[in-house]
Amino acid sequence: MQTKTKKLTLSALLAALAAIAMFLEFTIPFMPPFLKLDLSTIPVLVGGFIMGPIAAVLIQLVKSLVHMLLTQTGGVGEISDFVIGSLFAGIASLVYFKGGKQNKKAVLGLVFGSLAMIIGAVVYNYFISIPIYAKVMPMEQIIGLCAKVNPLIHDSGTLVLFGFLPFNIVKAIVVSLLSYFFYTRLHRFWAKID
Repeated sequence: MQTKTKKLTLSALLAALAAIAMFLEFTIPFMPPFLKLDLSTIPVLVGGFIMGPIAAVLIQLVKSLVHMLLTQTGGVGEISDFVIGSLFAGIASLVYFKGGKQNKKAVLGLVFGSLAMIIGAVVYNYFISIPIYAKVMPMEQIIGLCAKVNPLIHDSGTLVLFGFLPFNIVKAIVVSLLSYFFYTRLHRFWAKID
């Protein structure tokens, strides 16, 4: 019973940290202005490595639901964040747990999770989120905003290729490095109280 209580407490703490971190976002030069990097996936990945892929997806869900309460995207951004973040953290922690909980497996999990997120984000954005946003704002206006910061963007295909793809590569690298740093420190602490 104590282990379940500890896991529930840790999950709630990590979900709260992730929800707060999602509000701390910043733009990356030459990227579409609506793509903002936040570090909210770090607590999700740490939770996944400590408690498994189901915990990672649940932490991601709570984070996205909290953020949806104050959405500026009509929920589309939060749903996209949930799908793409769950793919990243779910695959990363699944690889980690299948491989036997070692730091090398964490690195391998982050690599596979990053690849899954990058590929998944390209597919999801091209086929789902861009068409939804295009119903709210004309595609020409979206492309015009993006072309101001990156002249290579001139249609939805180049938006994905020169906007979403490099953004998610940068996000995967930054989040993976920081997640590994925090995980290795928190894991030692968790092992002592588990």
